Amino acid sequence: MHDADVAITLMNRWEQATAGPHRAASVLELLHEGGLRFMRTQGVVHESSGVTGDAREIECLAFDDGSTAIRFLRSHPNRDLTPWAAVAPLRRLQEHSDGLDS
Repeated sequence: MHDADVAITLMNRWEQATAGPHRAASVLELLHEGGLRFMRTQGVVHESSGVTGDAREIECLAFDDGSTAIRFLRSHPNRDLTPWAAVAPLRRLQEHSDGLDS
């Protein structure tokens, strides 16, 4: 089990049980208190056609073990959140190609 797996379980349960403007800060504090080390990044992805002007915010937590927790937020018209999802550490290209040449 990777750090992101543990983190998303805690974060999704926390967000179901709590509400309010300080929810995001509180859940990140919870992870720090639990000794999980991570880097948080956020970004915005716009719809490619530009017709609807719809954008998605992306929030990502990259953990020291290489695993990642990610979720999406709809910016407009209301801020709908997806649950957090875990992504296992990506393996190097060399690890994938070692058995392909034989």
